[in-house]
Amino acid sequence: MREFILFARKALTKPFDLNDLVNANRMDLVARTISNALFYSHGIRKDTIIYASLNGPPRPPVFVKFDGSKIYGLLHDEKSIAKIINECLRKAKSEKEIEVTNGVFVSRLSFEEFIKSNYKEKVIYYLHENGEDIRKIEISDNNLFILGDHIGLPKKLEKFLIRLGAKKVSLGPISYLSSQCVTIVHNELDRRKIYSD
Repeated sequence: MREFILFARKALTKPFDLNDLVNANRMDLVARTISNALFYSHGIRKDTIIYASLNGPPRPPVFVKFDGSKIYGLLHDEKSIAKIINECLRKAKSEKEIEVTNGVFVSRLSFEEFIKSNYKEKVIYYLHENGEDIRKIEISDNNLFILGDHIGLPKKLEKFLIRLGAKKVSLGPISYLSSQCVTIVHNELDRRKIYSD
């Protein structure tokens, strides 16, 4: 399974206006990244899970999971995805994960707790401009790619990831949008035929 986690530093943790995603602390970016992780020209990537760790006001964290192997009926546009996120925000009560709709889950798990519970089973790749070129490294089929939003990860989280053995990986010579990063990673894995289904 291909897995991505977006750390959204300022993303709202309360329901927001679906007609103004930019001013919902860039929920447009979150929705676009989820869409690009899950969809391709002819459907949904069944071999992909994307998590969004929402850490903005008023009550962080909220942890949303979109599992491509279980999703059906989801549209790829930002507003449709944002609508599902809003439903998740209304139902996020505790660290216990609940299913909000087919293949979409929510909890109040923190980014750190999620990583701690997964780092021994997965090879963690932290996408960063100063990392090793992705084209020069081996990529495990048991992977977890971590990316920040337009602000990036706090320094303490970067240090936390490095302490746990995350590999810093660069996608190229310039900085890309988070939503573009997932597409680039998919393309690299597609070319290498790294699948798990």
